[in-house]
Amino acid sequence: VQPSADLRHAKVYVSSIGQDQEKIVKVLNLNASLFSKLVAKEIKTKYSPKLSFLTDCSFDEAEKIDQLIKYSK
Repeated sequence: VQPSADLRHAKVYVSSIGQDQEKIVKVLNLNASLFSKLVAKEIKTKYSPKLSFLTDCSFDEAEKIDQLIKYSK
């Protein structure tokens, strides 16, 4: 999760194993207002962040780095 400086927006990075990530992110974004309301009930801040869901590519990048290290030896 990457909140904005003013905490009014937050990017939520999502990854899944063996599932269609684009479809999952699309469904999560369709329901983002519900998740924002649930977050608002749990946190005590002046503003509740508007959530946006994005595909987390960090595992793909880590795999590429591992492959580069493996083949460089």
